[in-house]
This record gives sequence, C-alpha cells and structure tokens, in this order.
Amino acid sequence: MDEAEKDPQINLFFNKNNRMVRVISVHHFDSQVIQTCEEPLAATSAPPDRILTALPHHVIEVHDLTQRGQPPFSFPTVDRVQELRYCITGI
Repeated sequence: MDEAEKDPQINLFFNKNNRMVRVISVHHFDSQVIQTCEEPLAATSAPPDRILTALPHHVIEVHDLTQRGQPPFSFPTVDRVQELRYCITGI
C-alpha cells in the first residue's frame, strides 16, 4: 500500500511535464468567512489578526479577523490613499 492510499489527505496530480506531484493538505478550517469590500485602493495586514483596507471614498476599514460577522471599524482619511503601511511602533 503506497503512502497516498494510507492517508486520504494526500492527493496525487500530474503537472504539465507529466510528472507526478504530491499535494498535502495541511490546514483544515471549520468554516470560511468571506467579507467583501468595494474596490480597495490598498490593503495591508496589522498583526496579529487585523486587515486594513483603504477604500475610494476616503475611508480606511479595520477588519478584525477574531470578530466573525462584526462590521469593520472605519476611520476617515483626508484624501484618497495611495499607499498603506502598518508599523506597530508608529514609525
């Protein structure tokens, strides 16, 4: 019995050169939460579990990934965001 038959989490596929490749599933999630945002101008992560998105109507939304289903916190900007960076020390 080969390794793929022993473990159902291992899938075998062929790449474009007809070589067998092994795909191992390593992350299993209980569910998937999808949030949409309209035309983000920029985005960045804010560790440990936040995502910042800049929107065209002069707003930055803070999505807290630990608060499922909660609306994002937002704050206004003076103008459209060109680039968005996050630094924990504020530099």
